[in-house]
Amino acid sequence: NMPILCQIVRPEWRATGYGLMNLVSISCGGFGDWLFGWLRDRDVALNVIFGAFAGVALFSVLIVLLIRPAPAGEDAKPAA
Repeated sequence: NMPILCQIVRPEWRATGYGLMNLVSISCGGFGDWLFGWLRDRDVALNVIFGAFAGVALFSVLIVLLIRPAPAGEDAKPAA
């Protein structure tokens, strides 16, 4: 994640970007623990919970791959 942040954020804003990434990651971790407990209290099966969390993780990977900038050697197309 960090090299991607360095590629798309100006140097004067990188510290803010790292701080926001830390805030989001810690918040998601806390929310995930809370959600896991809430689902277990409602007798949701573990395989369903882990499958849902894996789906969220795969979606996150997809988002990261979509925001990655194109290599410098390729023709730059305007972003939609």
